[in-house]
Amino acid sequence: MIEIVVYGSNSLVLAGLVSTLNRQENLRVVNSSFSQTDLMSAMEFQPDLLLLEQSADEDWWVDPARLPADLELPIILLQDSLSDGEMSEYLSLGFKAFLPRLIAVDELIATINAVMLGLIVIHPDLALFAENSAITPATTSEIPLTSREKEVLQLLANGLDNKAIALQLQISKHTVKFHISSILSKLDVSSRTEAVTFGLRQGLILL
Repeated sequence: MIEIVVYGSNSLVLAGLVSTLNRQENLRVVNSSFSQTDLMSAMEFQPDLLLLEQSADEDWWVDPARLPADLELPIILLQDSLSDGEMSEYLSLGFKAFLPRLIAVDELIATINAVMLGLIVIHPDLALFAENSAITPATTSEIPLTSREKEVLQLLANGLDNKAIALQLQISKHTVKFHISSILSKLDVSSRTEAVTFGLRQGLILL
């Protein structure tokens, strides 16, 4: 069993990562947080791996100064843009893998297994990095959600249930269920949490 500590840029993104990892038979999240100040205390859980997710609009969310000097366990970073200077800095700190934030589950699991074997992994989307270059996620125009579906997704992010969404939009609960089913299908996710996480990463919705 690989025990993992996860840090995310906000609570919903964090929930999506934790849910994804805990569904795997050989993985277990022993601690999670979206507060950088908790990073030092992660060692109390004696994890096998650190998984750190950094949003595109936050510079150096993972402050190198906050990392324990004797940190020896592997670290995987999920981030959509990296300059060569940042990549080199992270490598010097012992980071072992670099992946885009919107990574497929099978790629994430494969990376975790590779890192645990001592390998360094750089996703192809981040491999051709250069000074001042950036990898950007898909634009919202490429996500085939209707305006109504985006409204429903936003209300899901706000924590509303089907009944509340129906009242807010003045539609039936059956119609709400239809829209949610369509959203999950179009975004290729299996739960509301994953849909909200995807929407946040792509800028479709706001907290």
